[in-house]
Amino acid sequence: MKKLSLVGTGLVALILISGLGGARNAHAAAITLGTASAAWTAAMTAGGNVNADQQLADSFNNGILSATSRANVSDAFARASSSGQAGLLFDRADNPERFIIGASVVGSLYTPGGLSGISTISNQFSNVNLSPTGSLPNVGADAQATVLLGFKPSWAHIDHIGPLKGDKLFLTLSLGTYSMTTSNLSFRMFNVGAGASYKIIDPVGPGWFLKWGGVSLNSGLHYSSSSTGFSQTLASGQGGSLGSPNLSMPFNATVSNSNFLIPLEASTNVQLLYALTFYAGGAFDINIGSSSLGGVSTGTMSANGVSSVSRDVSVDLGADSVSRAHVWGQLRGFFGTQVNLWAIKVGADINAMANGTFATTVGARVAL
Repeated sequence: MKKLSLVGTGLVALILISGLGGARNAHAAAITLGTASAAWTAAMTAGGNVNADQQLADSFNNGILSATSRANVSDAFARASSSGQAGLLFDRADNPERFIIGASVVGSLYTPGGLSGISTISNQFSNVNLSPTGSLPNVGADAQATVLLGFKPSWAHIDHIGPLKGDKLFLTLSLGTYSMTTSNLSFRMFNVGAGASYKIIDPVGPGWFLKWGGVSLNSGLHYSSSSTGFSQTLASGQGGSLGSPNLSMPFNATVSNSNFLIPLEASTNVQLLYALTFYAGGAFDINIGSSSLGGVSTGTMSANGVSSVSRDVSVDLGADSVSRAHVWGQLRGFFGTQVNLWAIKVGADINAMANGTFATTVGARVAL
């Protein structure tokens, strides 16, 4: 469990930095005002000028919390949390005759430029600041972990399931849940799925030196959900005609993802000297899901200029919680390798999606 915690913590850190997102059609987050003092009202409305508090609200709503800024990041999360979990549902590297049991972790990352965009991530992160003119990285991420169980029906003396032969069919079940909480970060994930692989071309070769694993068709249904809550400081020193309003207060937000995935895969594998297996394939994925954002922040704003006054301010995204639908049809390719230590298998693969998302799955299993 410690290993999963380390992996989950690293991936969640990425989600934390990327975590303010909204829908394509989202309204900008509204900054609402609390109880005003008489001094504030008199000073900030003097001469008919725009209130300093409104100047501050406009600077956030037209800048870092604008509809465009939030929509870009929300779209990135929606892309990252679809299709990438398919690697948790199948065993593509083995040709077991009886059963498998194992565990896997997957992390997915989306950048607009695909592989070329990965090189700019560190620059985007270094420029993140929660001020009106700050920038949000156009990056999305997701993480899941699962336990996988599978068996061949013929091992249980089931010769046929409908028209499918029991010795060519392999059935799997997956289930995973994990949560963590720190002082400024929380993360929760859950996934469950059922899959089936059917061998349409049988394996060929002696097995100990070089063996081709034939061709399998893989499909199933996989549901996954995750939520990341985080706290940062929302800060501003925006100037205005009535002085310089300043704001510094905690901002608490939650990004939530959920997705139903139906993968349609074809895969093959090659085993070399028994100790090493390479596998690859392609897929068309059907995704039904969304990513959403909600949050709230309260604090005090002060303005110095005409008069030194303060006023309570609230940034509330709760009523403005927005969502972005996942890409329902997705092309995907994958390649992986596995080390075989008799019945113990340890492997990793990379999934590349047509929308610029990349996912890496790492796992270990016993296969007989």
